[in-house]
Amino acid sequence: MERTFTAPGAHILLVDDNEINLNVGLALLEDFKMNIDTAENGKDAVEKALEATYDLVFMDHMMPVMDGVEAVKELRRRGGWLSEMPVIALTANSPEDEGDLYSKAGFTAFMEKPIDPVEAGKMLRRYLPQDMICEEETEGTESETSECDLPVIEGIDSEAGLKATGTYEMYLRSLGDFYKQIDIKSTKIEKCLADEMIRDYTVEVHALKSTSRMLGALELSEEFKNLEDLGDKEALDELNRLTPGVLRHYRDFKERLKPYGSMNDENKKPVGTDEMIARLLEIRDAMENFDLDGADNAMKELNTYKVPENIRDKVERMDALVADVAMEDSIRLAAEIISALGGNE
Repeated sequence: MERTFTAPGAHILLVDDNEINLNVGLALLEDFKMNIDTAENGKDAVEKALEATYDLVFMDHMMPVMDGVEAVKELRRRGGWLSEMPVIALTANSPEDEGDLYSKAGFTAFMEKPIDPVEAGKMLRRYLPQDMICEEETEGTESETSECDLPVIEGIDSEAGLKATGTYEMYLRSLGDFYKQIDIKSTKIEKCLADEMIRDYTVEVHALKSTSRMLGALELSEEFKNLEDLGDKEALDELNRLTPGVLRHYRDFKERLKPYGSMNDENKKPVGTDEMIARLLEIRDAMENFDLDGADNAMKELNTYKVPENIRDKVERMDALVADVAMEDSIRLAAEIISALGGNE
């Protein structure tokens, strides 16, 4: 028997700008039976912490809008219970190199990404109120997935990816999500570099370093790490020289992962054209009115629909544009998809 625990009375916040990381983190923390909210950047996390009482926060370090260091400083500045709330830094960098940064910023502790449920359990047991910990005895289980069942994909260590994502189903889902992000992430990195937005560039390649490693694309992860290091140094000439080659390698995975891109569509619901157009109009109108929550909600609903093959790539791109708050591009693409569906604006 293996001794473990749950914390059904605990309310925690998981903060990460990457949807794949959030999905995997939620799945890995599911066994603790906690009430888990999510936030996509530090600003969102601060706002949620001001509205709800959290027993613990897992906070990514490098994020757009407001990073984890800025967010935890703001939380501590607010005083009161926020000055004591446990906030655990999640980092894809070496914690040994950045431990002082986290402690000085006000983090309670830190741990490496991807989230290890054993390490997360240690943090929860240490920092949650002890009356929230419910000891349980569970039978140890072996994974039902054998090595011969794992995907064989050039450039990917599937065994490492399965270990990092926790379950076979979550690993396949994450491969599909990774596939869907390739075009938009590559384009965004190229634009950040062309506009010399080096901080934004570095945040993007940092996230891809983490996600690539989590899925087992270890060589690609190292290449993104090198770009991140150069971004931290603002070595623009080297970035311009090396980025195209790394992005070619990244884009090579589009064809290799294509079979996994449609796997997440199996459980989507069939709807009529009118419903799809209604959601697209909601996204367009929300973007025109700077209603980001409205756009996100409409996009989430659209993502539950089984869409026709001829617009699938466009809907995937729309998802990325809404997530990146690319307002003009989202409005333009919404009109394009509506037209492809035979509708009028």
